[in-house]
Amino acid sequence: MFETLVLGALYNLSDDQIEYQVRDRLSFMRFLGLGLEDRVPDAKTVWLCHEALVQAGMVEELFRQFDAHLARRGYIARGGQTNDMGGTLVRSIGLVRAKARIGMKNLAYNMRRLVQLRRINPCPA
Repeated sequence: MFETLVLGALYNLSDDQIEYQVRDRLSFMRFLGLGLEDRVPDAKTVWLCHEALVQAGMVEELFRQFDAHLARRGYIARGGQTNDMGGTLVRSIGLVRAKARIGMKNLAYNMRRLVQLRRINPCPA
């Protein structure tokens, strides 16, 4: 389910759009490890997973884990920097949910950036 939330953050998808796109795109299914015959998480399941993440305050913990992952591979995460996230609009009810959505967008961006850096330099010093 976490990978589903990452896809939603990467492509700025609503929960309903996540369900539709996972059903529609083979690349999304492959990313999630799903076969054509497998059940796709519905929009309500995606919402419940995201809500559980928000209520548990896990976005910050996910960042800490990802920073540790970067450090083990020789990358240094620079805190406090802002990158344009493509001008995407974040819609949510409540500050806690908005922070979690923005946090997931930032985490997904950092994951995408790591993939790009690994393509440029597969073996960092």
